[in-house]
Amino acid sequence: MSQSDAKDGFRFLISSSQGPRPEQQDSGICLSNDVQGTALLVVGDGVGGRSGGRLASQKLTQLATELWEERKGSLAKPAEDLAMLCQVAHEHINSEGSKLGISPRTTIVALYLTPKQAFWVHSGDSRLYHFREGKLVERTEDHSLLEIMVQRGAVKEEDMGSHPDQNTLLQSLGGEEFVAPSSGSAEITPDDGFLLCTDGFWERTKPEEMAALVFAEAAEAKGLLADAVERAVGRNGPKGDNVTVAVALPARIALPARAAAAMAAATVMPVKAAPTRAALDRKQKITLLSGAFLLLVVTPILFFWPEEKKPNTAATPAAPVAIPPRAIPVEKSASTPPPLSPPQAQPVPVEKPPAQGIPPSRELPLPTDPPSDRSTPAAGPTPIAVPLHPFQPERAKPAEPNKNKPKDFSIRDSSLEDRSKPAE
Repeated sequence: MSQSDAKDGFRFLISSSQGPRPEQQDSGICLSNDVQGTALLVVGDGVGGRSGGRLASQKLTQLATELWEERKGSLAKPAEDLAMLCQVAHEHINSEGSKLGISPRTTIVALYLTPKQAFWVHSGDSRLYHFREGKLVERTEDHSLLEIMVQRGAVKEEDMGSHPDQNTLLQSLGGEEFVAPSSGSAEITPDDGFLLCTDGFWERTKPEEMAALVFAEAAEAKGLLADAVERAVGRNGPKGDNVTVAVALPARIALPARAAAAMAAATVMPVKAAPTRAALDRKQKITLLSGAFLLLVVTPILFFWPEEKKPNTAATPAAPVAIPPRAIPVEKSASTPPPLSPPQAQPVPVEKPPAQGIPPSRELPLPTDPPSDRSTPAAGPTPIAVPLHPFQPERAKPAEPNKNKPKDFSIRDSSLEDRSKPAE
């Protein structure tokens, strides 16, 4: 557990647990510059056997730290710099893996904050949650088969954590081909907060529980986050996943009852108070008196009302009036996604180890053969259309054939290798 405080902006916390897994393959960092009011949060969930996942996620956070130090805590072009971080990490992960004869991969969710704006990128199923005044504004959409099923209405969002296909990824860093990450940005207010996490956390934690963490009092936030991580580990069971969470808490909002209010607002609907017995009796009396008065007034009027003269039926009927046709509204189907243009490159499914109580992932009609242990499968017979995130840019072209010399941001590879160390 680590903590970073900002004077007038955000407070930052990060917590991680290995859980019952034999190895910690998650990595996360929170870097802040109090002078400029900027921060960089990065979380990665490693994928691959033979310590490949640990290598990939640690290489990601190492490169993010190098970028932060080189730019002195300020990214001139945040969206481009975050996308470049993903591509450089992809190339370095492949380079390290080729030396060991393995194929390491990692998810990524990265957030860069300024006093007025937030920028983020993500690839895989690690998520970013954006809250405002105790309410969830948005979350990132996973690059997974299960996310497509949710968007098409085949699976409910609340059932994602226990679905047998939860571990089939369509995109990550590492592997033969680089696929550009999805990105987003937002104007922020002093009432905004963010939470970044791996799937080991969001699968077992409700959004209202996350809101309670984001808007917790400063003195309680650290303990609440540690409890939430351990609670997620317990819910995952004896064969559960690693858990990593990074939180950007709004420094201005630090009220003792804020967390409870955020959770209540997210889960409880307002209930209208039932009328009292006295109010009911009063309403009944008013209704009876009103009815009696109308009866006394209307009855004489109807009795003495003169008979109405019948109209002349032989009169010439009026000319018909043309009535314009009324447009028929067409309701869009919520379960049918809009047509998509074919992607430039076919995503590579990657299979993550299943959590406890969840049957192994079944074979699905993916564009490739069923993945095994999140390794790269062979090409399949029939591709399917994969919907993209609204913010996802066009996928970048594959890196140049010469993979032995990866790109970086004016940093020698030797310096990176010297600085690499296991995550705590």
